[in-house]
Amino acid sequence: MTGARACQDVEISTYPTEICSGNPMTEGKCLIDVTNIIKLNTFNQEACICTVKNGAKIRKYQLIREGLHLECENETTMFTRNTLQKVADSKRCSLKGSFIGNKCEQYNRASLNPELGIGNRYQGITRCVESCGGLGCGCGLPSSGCLFYRIFHVDFDGEVYEGFRLMANQPELKYIAKTITSRFRAQGKEKSRNCVSLIGTQECC
Repeated sequence: MTGARACQDVEISTYPTEICSGNPMTEGKCLIDVTNIIKLNTFNQEACICTVKNGAKIRKYQLIREGLHLECENETTMFTRNTLQKVADSKRCSLKGSFIGNKCEQYNRASLNPELGIGNRYQGITRCVESCGGLGCGCGLPSSGCLFYRIFHVDFDGEVYEGFRLMANQPELKYIAKTITSRFRAQGKEKSRNCVSLIGTQECC
């Protein structure tokens, strides 16, 4: 007994679109764009079709459905890094070092204090709080001191990470197209394609 193999008959829907350029009140140029959509059977995920021009068969194809995937469309919201949080601090007595004038009033979160050293080279925030003074705290003046500190982040692994939000899901049908050179015999290199429609004739062998 000789085995036989046949591809399923498929339903092909044709959608013509007229595309015109130029002024419609004068001579213009119009083209007819025809889109053919092939509908595969749920149980048999392959089909054979052929292209025909002027009544002559040009080529026959076998289409094998691989699966339906969702292609994500993302919008980037930020870039960030993996970091380690560190703190640099320095205590100063009244009128010593950076502690002059109105104590902590001239400092804000963006201030760079030279006494905080390496902390100034990284992104972070600077703070200044009133601290103890006088002889009991190692200061010669009976006035409160200041504690400067900066919380900063050091790059951990050198990588840049992207943050994004999902905008939409685009369905994508992947299939393999083979060229058939003899009756139901497919030859040639398999190719994965991302389109779901064919442009051309709807006539099928």
